[in-house]
Amino acid sequence: MASENKQVVLTRSTAGNKTWARYFATHGIPIYNLSTIATKRAPLTPELNQALNRLDQFDWLVFTSAAGVRHAQALGARPTGASTPAVAVIGDHTAAAARKAGWHISFQPSRANAATLAKQLTPVEGKNILLLRSGIATPELTAALRGRGATTTDLPVYQTKLRTEPDPALSQLLETSGILCFTFASPSAVRGLARRLTPADLALAMNLPAIAIGPSVAEALSQAGFANIHLTARPDVKAIRETIHAIR
Repeated sequence: MASENKQVVLTRSTAGNKTWARYFATHGIPIYNLSTIATKRAPLTPELNQALNRLDQFDWLVFTSAAGVRHAQALGARPTGASTPAVAVIGDHTAAAARKAGWHISFQPSRANAATLAKQLTPVEGKNILLLRSGIATPELTAALRGRGATTTDLPVYQTKLRTEPDPALSQLLETSGILCFTFASPSAVRGLARRLTPADLALAMNLPAIAIGPSVAEALSQAGFANIHLTARPDVKAIRETIHAIR
């Protein structure tokens, strides 16, 4: 099969795949939707409710994903004028979602990952920082901020679930060499793909090009055993398209 006819597999949530699919359709790139994760709004616990109603007690509010912004907004997080904490975000996609929700962005790290934010965010020492993110987020970011002298409150505003149901159509495409590459926007999507594929199909997938948005995603792919990893120049869908053309 000619490379231009092979499909690009999208591995985000259903909503995330739809966003990328619309973009790729306008550029004539055939895609295959394989949602590997699903997100669900976290319950409004007393601790979370208190934090959202008292944002003025925090110096920084940190969003690490667009999903975090959307779910926090649905739970009641709103800018509160002069008493709104300074907002830090990871990545352009998160920044766009935050601005759409009415937040003013005060800080965005030079690289779209938590490690860079933890190093570059300033001021930190003596500051009270609220992180609103996934329930399965790793603790390294909060640990690094605490190590720099901050007090952190890390609360889940959504839960990420890995999907496990098999996809026979994708298996057929893998077996007939109908896949050009896989695209990944989060480490959880890498783990989700492994849950949806049989061991034999996963072995085939690991030999195909895997496009990663961000170093943390590339690292997850490497740890999972993918052999042909391509890190995009920027954390956006246009950079994915550019990488796809380079692969072709």
